[in-house]
Amino acid sequence: MIMDFSKRKPLLFAVAAGLIAALAYFVSGVFPAYEYRTDVFIGEYATDDSFHSFEPVAATELFVRDTLFLQPTNEELRRLGVAELRSSAIITIVEAGQTIRIHSVSVESDIDRVMAVHRFVSDGILARLRPRAAYVRARLNNRLSSAEERFKSASGNLAIFSEITTDARASQAKTLELARKLTYQIPELEQSEKDSNPPARTGVGAETGNAADLSIRGQLAMYQKLGLAEIPFLRADSARTVVSLGQTAAQSMQTIKDLSHQITAFREPAVTEFVSRSVSPTKPRVLVLLMVGLVAGFATYYAAARAIPKGKSR
Repeated sequence: MIMDFSKRKPLLFAVAAGLIAALAYFVSGVFPAYEYRTDVFIGEYATDDSFHSFEPVAATELFVRDTLFLQPTNEELRRLGVAELRSSAIITIVEAGQTIRIHSVSVESDIDRVMAVHRFVSDGILARLRPRAAYVRARLNNRLSSAEERFKSASGNLAIFSEITTDARASQAKTLELARKLTYQIPELEQSEKDSNPPARTGVGAETGNAADLSIRGQLAMYQKLGLAEIPFLRADSARTVVSLGQTAAQSMQTIKDLSHQITAFREPAVTEFVSRSVSPTKPRVLVLLMVGLVAGFATYYAAARAIPKGKSR
């Protein structure tokens, strides 16, 4: 019994679909494709209590998808047959949002093309992020230089005012000692004059004695003023200045320490891994889509082929 050809069409189509799928798998085995990836670290810097990226990784991802992938390719890429980047690479965010990963699937013979694509994308990302990193580093260095200058100035002035305070303490003690001696000397002079009972003097001698007496009392008043008022005020003012300069020096030293730690923790944007190949080959997604399409087409055709005769028989 000869089978009707119209009834054999679904079977023939199924056989053809199977052969095409087998051929696709055979070709993929003869020319294995691998996944290549490049990781671009977006960089970070430390603040008082946390780390910050130079740009939110979502903004960098958006820049790659909507700007970098749409830019005209360079001469090297055009020479390698890359007209646009969107179909040559995809990007994902990994490592807790700190790294942008560039993926490509290709056979090993196209490694030059993959490297050129990844280099173009990674260079575009770094060209965007490095000026931001340089600006942040310059600000940190400027703040560190200012803190070092404040510490140097405060330390120098602290030494000067500490010396002034020490000298004032010694000057006060010396002045008070001189005042004490004059205090004892004046009664002795007065008693000596009383004991000698000199006749009343007039003229030049009397004026000379009065002048000497006034000179001694004037010195005593000056020493008392210095020792009891002016020098203590100078010491107190210098002491307040020393305390203020000490606080400024301590704050500047802490700022220098914090900024030094921030600069040490500073991490530049960089390519941390370039065109790393997967260990095992991967099936190109286009083959998967092809096989799914073949199976779906076969199922549709088979259902239609069975429905049409039933419709005709009615």
